[in-house]
Amino acid sequence: MLLPALQGARKQAQRVKCESNLRNLLTAVMMYVGENKTYLPYPNWDANATDTGSYKYGWLFASPCTSNTPKPTEMQSGSVYPYVKNQDIYHCPLYDPAFSFGTESITNFLMNGAVCGYGAIGNPGNGPSYKIGRFSPNDILYWEAEEYGHTGAVWNDGSSYPSEEGLTVRHQKGAGIGCMDGHVEWMLFEEFTKEQNAVGRSRLWCSPYSGDGH
Repeated sequence: MLLPALQGARKQAQRVKCESNLRNLLTAVMMYVGENKTYLPYPNWDANATDTGSYKYGWLFASPCTSNTPKPTEMQSGSVYPYVKNQDIYHCPLYDPAFSFGTESITNFLMNGAVCGYGAIGNPGNGPSYKIGRFSPNDILYWEAEEYGHTGAVWNDGSSYPSEEGLTVRHQKGAGIGCMDGHVEWMLFEEFTKEQNAVGRSRLWCSPYSGDGH
């Protein structure tokens, strides 16, 4: 009778640790925002070898990434790492490197591409990302994604459309999301799917200069 209780306690502890890691990551992002005229970090959207200036330094790494299988230390070149200097917070405690894909070797957390309007910045000359004030506090900035088995790009760039990748299944019923005001929530699969499938603006589809958030 004790075994199920111990397993349940272990899963709860892992979930709490995972949420703590995401919260610490969000704190680092808020520190970045505070020192960069309230602009959010660039999300490494479609990062490649031709990136220059502000577009070279994404939240997760400096372009270009070393290879299709990035080094686990790659986050040290990203724009957020100097504010936290802790590699451990980039991964869930349940992360298994043997089953990683693309940028999962760097992090389990994915930035919402809405930060750069999904590649279409609305204010030319203002930098590669939007100011945080363009978003609602409850909008989703990060989610713990399911990268393994992803059928998109050969390797991901640490950011995504909400429709491309859902929540990880490693926690079974749901996973953590991080919001624009720095708070973390536990979201069930069905809730996340509802946000993904929204026709109009939602917490996931929240591009500031798009009428429907898409």
